[in-house]
Amino acid sequence: MGKIKFLILLIILFVMGEKLLAQMNPNPCGFPNIICAKSDENAIINSFGTDEVVYSSVGTSMPFWFAIGDSISGVIDTTVTTNLFNLTKLSGPGAMLGVSGTLPGYYGYLNDISFTQSGTYEIKVSTSGTDFSFEDVLTFVVPPEVDFCPEAPEGGCDKIMGNKLFAQRRSIGVIPVDAVVPVRVGVVDSLSGLIDSSYSGTIYANKLSGPGLLYGTLSMSGKKWFDFTNLRLSEEGLYTIRFYEANPSLYREDTINVMVFGALTGLKSILMDGFKVYPNPVNDVFTISSKKDLKGSVINIFSSSGQKVLSQDITENGFKVSVNSSFLPSGFYLVNIKGSAIENHIFKIVK
Repeated sequence: MGKIKFLILLIILFVMGEKLLAQMNPNPCGFPNIICAKSDENAIINSFGTDEVVYSSVGTSMPFWFAIGDSISGVIDTTVTTNLFNLTKLSGPGAMLGVSGTLPGYYGYLNDISFTQSGTYEIKVSTSGTDFSFEDVLTFVVPPEVDFCPEAPEGGCDKIMGNKLFAQRRSIGVIPVDAVVPVRVGVVDSLSGLIDSSYSGTIYANKLSGPGLLYGTLSMSGKKWFDFTNLRLSEEGLYTIRFYEANPSLYREDTINVMVFGALTGLKSILMDGFKVYPNPVNDVFTISSKKDLKGSVINIFSSSGQKVLSQDITENGFKVSVNSSFLPSGFYLVNIKGSAIENHIFKIVK
């Protein structure tokens, strides 16, 4: 009888250990823009950087962390080692599911919190230690489940065993440094081209190439498909982001490309294959020149938030074209030129 109890205890500890180990990563001190040191202890700091959180949709979860630190400087106090964080639902239309408490340490990590209904939830975060006690109330906005089916290669879904991840950007793929890269990811059957609506599991993201760091929420769990709404890149440049499943033998990975541009200081145009934009900074009119005939190409201009503000077709032969930007307010813009005779090119301009 004693051996049976011992075996049961071992199984319980193993299962808890798997869940607890999952809560111990990632360490927020490895994230860009996070400072960890000895600091004042006056507030709870969270990985969202705000008290109003746009969370993942119904039935899915996204990892996040809490820490104790200074609310003014944002520095996490790494000398705190005894605090545990606990979540309590104060209000909201549905139930909050998942492990709502964390391990002790200078930060706490939660990776399976989900909600049963869409809507707005008030969630209390509480923690205490030997000489402190803090509470905070966060607003979680849980969007309804999205319909990914029309975006499948064959425009539909089925309860079919998929074999390949399917990642689609929710923006043009050109963003400022540290801005969110919104991506929707599901599983597709490569033979039928249909999205697997019966998928259940965890999908991860990491950087394959690029000059800076990919940080934020790097995994999501649940059913069907997921909206990654907290992926960010730390430096200017071209990146490839990989999405993969825990079992690579069952699911082939997918990738997306993202162009990241920096702040106004250190302006640097992206010039390739003889393309040039001038003047830059631009006035009311700027010119694009190329070694190739531009006829048949399309010029699109996007604001720093990703909104298309101009689209211009090039209908005449020539190696340069003038673009009227007099109606644009001052700021950063991305100029995208593409056509059947030229590859896709992106230029950063400032007005």
